[in-house]
Amino acid sequence: MIGPLIRVDFQCNDPDNGIFAGRVSQIQVGAEEALQLEANRWSGLSLSGCPSISFGQQAVTLSGKRWPTVRRTGWYGNWCWDAVWMREQTLRQFLVWLHGRGLFRCTSGEDSLFDAWNAPGPLALDPDSSAPSTPLARTLLDAALAAA
Repeated sequence: MIGPLIRVDFQCNDPDNGIFAGRVSQIQVGAEEALQLEANRWSGLSLSGCPSISFGQQAVTLSGKRWPTVRRTGWYGNWCWDAVWMREQTLRQFLVWLHGRGLFRCTSGEDSLFDAWNAPGPLALDPDSSAPSTPLARTLLDAALAAA
């Protein structure tokens, strides 16, 4: 079974005109914004210090790392945001990598997700991992299924 798709939203467009900026200041993961992340170097005004982002054929590249996606929609919600849909396993790997890079802080989310992101140590989402598992992937999967 391939599993459901989970939406990931990127605030990557200029807030004044909606034109793609090549930088991402915020990321929202899952239905109902189950996890909301903000770039550590975002001033709230300029995207200049934020991580780089680009979109290709069924892929998103964040800070030089390419991640496969199933589809993409520009101006998702409003002109500041673009959305991609990822498979669960890709999302797990993406979030573990993103957490490990320390580029984003969790500003809000469901309690268990907020606590998991802000806990010390690595974010353990891989079911084969020897580290203790967090409820992150299960909650995101539940949210994705509820929205389908």
